[in-house]
Amino acid sequence: MTLDSLIFDEIDGPKVREAVQRHLRAMEREGGQQATSNALAAAAGLVEFAAYELARDKGSDTVSRLILLSAELDRVAAEYAEAG
Repeated sequence: MTLDSLIFDEIDGPKVREAVQRHLRAMEREGGQQATSNALAAAAGLVEFAAYELARDKGSDTVSRLILLSAELDRVAAEYAEAG
């Protein structure tokens, strides 16, 4: 199960926080370049999810910035994973 599927399948706030914390602990134990890439990819997923949720209430500038940030995090995660 990926962090993205947890976010979209478990919208309940406490469950999401618990899942994120569980994945963070696993990445800390793993360490190294792959863990860093995984953390960046997870952050991208969280930011993208937040952007779509905010799209209901916020202006397009905020949502656009978050989507661009998510894409940048994905790009850095991929570059970092390839460098290893």
